[in-house]
Amino acid sequence: MGIPDADWKNQERHRFDWLTLLVVGSLVSLYLYLATVMNDGSYVALALVLALWAFIYLTRYWQPVLYLLMAVIIAGVTLAWLTMGNSHPPFERLAIALNVGFLALSIYLFDYEEVRSQLG
Repeated sequence: MGIPDADWKNQERHRFDWLTLLVVGSLVSLYLYLATVMNDGSYVALALVLALWAFIYLTRYWQPVLYLLMAVIIAGVTLAWLTMGNSHPPFERLAIALNVGFLALSIYLFDYEEVRSQLG
């Protein structure tokens, strides 16, 4: 399982590898769309950070602590959107839902790769 022919450094292959990349790819696309529709450069910055995260995810330089780093960034963005009010465009609501999914995957995979590997 996992992504074949990838040179994983500190990471076992997991069945959620492709799902994580699918969610990140969806978020990058959605943030770029929101950047063009809302004319807001902060969405471009988020898309670039996520794309860089996905690139590093596929290299031998990957470390599980990067799950937590990205989870903090995505949690901050999600909380900021939720505290700004209820006037979210439909695609921003979709981004919030994908953010929550990414947070759940990140925390689970960090626990699987780092915490459980330390225990046994």
